[in-house]
Amino acid sequence: MANLEKRRLKVSTGSLPSDKTALETLPFHHPFVSQASLSGLLVDVVFPENITLANALSKLETRYVKGRTRLSVIVVNGDSFGSGEVTMLTTNTVGSSQDVWCIDPRGVLSLCVCKETYESLGIVGKPLPFKGRSDQHDHDRIPELSTTKDAEVRQVRCKKRESTDVYIPSSSLGARPTLAGSKGKKPASYEDEIEDWNRDLMDLFEWAGLAALNSPRISARDRADPYIAVYEPPQPSSVGNVTHLCWRGLLAPTFVHTIIEQTCKSIESQASTAQKPIFAFITVHGVTTIPISYLSPGGEGKEAQAFVRLPRQDTEDTWSLLVNATPSGGVSWTLLECIGQWDTRWG
Repeated sequence: MANLEKRRLKVSTGSLPSDKTALETLPFHHPFVSQASLSGLLVDVVFPENITLANALSKLETRYVKGRTRLSVIVVNGDSFGSGEVTMLTTNTVGSSQDVWCIDPRGVLSLCVCKETYESLGIVGKPLPFKGRSDQHDHDRIPELSTTKDAEVRQVRCKKRESTDVYIPSSSLGARPTLAGSKGKKPASYEDEIEDWNRDLMDLFEWAGLAALNSPRISARDRADPYIAVYEPPQPSSVGNVTHLCWRGLLAPTFVHTIIEQTCKSIESQASTAQKPIFAFITVHGVTTIPISYLSPGGEGKEAQAFVRLPRQDTEDTWSLLVNATPSGGVSWTLLECIGQWDTRWG
């Protein structure tokens, strides 16, 4: 059995409106979100049946363009685009070609090419900083953007699925335990509290993943052979209906931002009068076959920094956001980010 690739997790938490900025900028740090024909990925939103939230999200739609062009044409004619609102990427799959590229929202072209292509181009780049992978080179240059002729415009509309009679967590995730006021000394109970909170966190996100997959394991009617599958939903749970919305296509950061914004607004408007738990999971999958994985926030007078990775199909670049109404009538959020091996974002 092959060894599984190392994956790294990062958990962030916050509340609204105090930590609103972090959510507003989140999609722009992960600028490439795509569909099955490119990388097998999409955007999922899962939540207990909620007509208000479903109506707000299901009407959202966008579009993208797919066509053929030469990279040299994009570079030469790039002056016609100066807004920085366009993203482009090659649909080459790693394996059919080792040379891939993308243009991020900054208007920066990034290429990851094999040694032979690098030497023939005669441009200045640097080897990827991964052991055994230094024969591939990363190179940035800053053109503006261009269009292609005879391009096909593709509409991306929401697809909706309802699952009935499934187990739904009856309680939202509480605040993450902190060491505030402990003056650097961990209370005896802290380790137990953070361990319990992490377990509850993983149970909730596992449930969301199963719901997005329409797994029979969360069905109240499931009678799986315990020798084949054993699953216990987060406790306490109740039986109800779950809505799953998804968008398949090359999705701009502005569109993903709209999904997050509408979700937060809808939950916030219902939080103070909610008679039952109100929450939603937004799961976003990045394009792993391009050299750029993440754009760091740029400070005053500073450009955002791009973090590179080894482009591959079989790797991880996913983030999932839980937005939930709190018992006090507020709204909190928890972000879980996961990246694979050979990604410079976290060292």
